Amino acid sequence: QMQEDWPGAERELKAVVDREPDNLEFVLRLGVLNAEHYKKARTPAERESAAKAAETWLKRILEVQPDNAIASAALQTVRGR
Repeated sequence: QMQEDWPGAERELKAVVDREPDNLEFVLRLGVLNAEHYKKARTPAERESAAKAAETWLKRILEVQPDNAIASAALQTVRGR
């Protein structure tokens, strides 16, 4: 993530979530990763793709943890498009 290897970071996090679908820490990390990607995207298509992915993961967190401040803030970021 720090090196902006968005696909690589997403692949690694998804691998954990595929093995452990209820691992909310990694679901949240996927949402936050995509929210960060949204903020740093270079093209409108890249922004849109990152926003959609972030919303998917962050909504999953908020269904289980409606008061999760990190997920709420990240979701507001991508909805501010």
